[in-house]
Amino acid sequence: MADQPQDTEFLLELVDHEYLIAFGQITVQWSSMEHIMECAIWQAAKIPMRLGKSMTSQTQMQGKIDVLGTLLSQFHPNLSPHFNKVAKYIRECLLGRRNLVTHGFWYTEFNTNDTHVMKTVAKGKLTSQGRTVDLDELIQLYTDIAEVTNWIRSLCKERPKLQRQSDEPNQPIPTIPNHQDCATRKKQALRPLADLLKEQADQSP
Repeated sequence: MADQPQDTEFLLELVDHEYLIAFGQITVQWSSMEHIMECAIWQAAKIPMRLGKSMTSQTQMQGKIDVLGTLLSQFHPNLSPHFNKVAKYIRECLLGRRNLVTHGFWYTEFNTNDTHVMKTVAKGKLTSQGRTVDLDELIQLYTDIAEVTNWIRSLCKERPKLQRQSDEPNQPIPTIPNHQDCATRKKQALRPLADLLKEQADQSP
């Protein structure tokens, strides 16, 4: 990217290609996570796939998380507290980073080859922020997203083996611990589901 191209070519070369590959991975992994979240909803609600798609395809990620969390709290309350940790990790450690990739203005400096992102927010006050982003940060993001997807897949595999525990509404929702950092939240949230279920079985009277 030493020579600055012009017009359309300039726009197509605005960001280093390695970053564009990372953006693509983030987009693909996020879509995969949304899809497997929808599958978990259909499965938990015991509805056919075509009906499920009709109900969830236009729902944003925040809504999908809420629906799946509600279904688990109603029918599998033993899994609900742990899913709340996963939901909190997605909301507080992944969603904002993904939105920055999707909605930020990205460009690579021709002189330094550093890649920057600018984000403007207009919520009562107009603010703009910008910073340099290392490629490793984006690689870590799409890896984190893929790991969440894999955890939800494990939930889908285990859930048919579990007996519905209640159809009663208004079950109490456990409080969520306030974890201090995303690394800790990730470790606790993405704990292998088989280990969690074994521990619960061992603790059962």
